[in-house]
Amino acid sequence: MTSAGRDDRRGGFQTRPCRQYRTRGDFLVVIRINGKDSEVAPDLSVAQLLEDLEIRPGRVVVELNAEVLSRDAHGGTRLKQGDEVEIVQFVGGG
Repeated sequence: MTSAGRDDRRGGFQTRPCRQYRTRGDFLVVIRINGKDSEVAPDLSVAQLLEDLEIRPGRVVVELNAEVLSRDAHGGTRLKQGDEVEIVQFVGGG
């Protein structure tokens, strides 16, 4: 397994910066994605985050605040200020 956003010579991938959100009053929340701070819209779901990062949910495991998040929970789990997200991709090889 590799963590998205970390340099991995065995085929890991790099996360892209989240798209910049414009909300009323330019209010954004700061979360940590794979060890790097990112500003995102308030109440962004994990599913929306993966979509914004162009990551296919079936290819990764998401950990939210040190707890593995089931794929079924991605759409209903909202991110909030200070959350820590780890996105881990499985890498095959022989």
